[in-house]
Amino acid sequence: MKEKQFDLSAKEHFGLILEPIGFSVERSRYSTFHRQASDDIYHVIMPDLSSDGTWFDIRVFATSPLIEPQFDKLFPGDVGIPSDSFSLLHPKFGVGARQQKFRCKTEEGFVRNFNKEVVPALGSKALPYLDGINSLNDLTPYIRRDFYLGAALWQIGEREKARKILLTEKIRLSNIADETGRVSSLLSYIDSILK
Repeated sequence: MKEKQFDLSAKEHFGLILEPIGFSVERSRYSTFHRQASDDIYHVIMPDLSSDGTWFDIRVFATSPLIEPQFDKLFPGDVGIPSDSFSLLHPKFGVGARQQKFRCKTEEGFVRNFNKEVVPALGSKALPYLDGINSLNDLTPYIRRDFYLGAALWQIGEREKARKILLTEKIRLSNIADETGRVSSLLSYIDSILK
């Protein structure tokens, strides 16, 4: 499938399942579904087409503007994933590091595999996973990226743990070329917390 065709199909078919329970693709350039779970937590379901257009995987994660300094600019489709590679949906194993490649070489294949594999996985794995994350306290155990972990720990009051992580992140980030301004925004965020 071509990306445009995939996004249209994903919006239609995922939308039939997700929109009635509060998800939207509003503000998304692609087919990234999101809903606000609480004041500070957003749930995201992001189907992602492979570069050759023959399969897609699905990212399932929660995020928060409290830990993402560029949330308003990046959300929903370009926001960082706090759980990193542990955000993949697998029909048998749930949300984690195990990738499932859902085939979609054609529109018919997409629809067939969506109904056969994706719909049950959304209902039995993705949604129960997300339903358990409604606060930063709920989200913190799932965070795998150090920057987000440090920010979350700071926000929930675990300041000493957060300080150690964020100081290490500051050193790491300071050594990365900043072509997009992303690194400087992360460093500014760390500085504003640790001052």
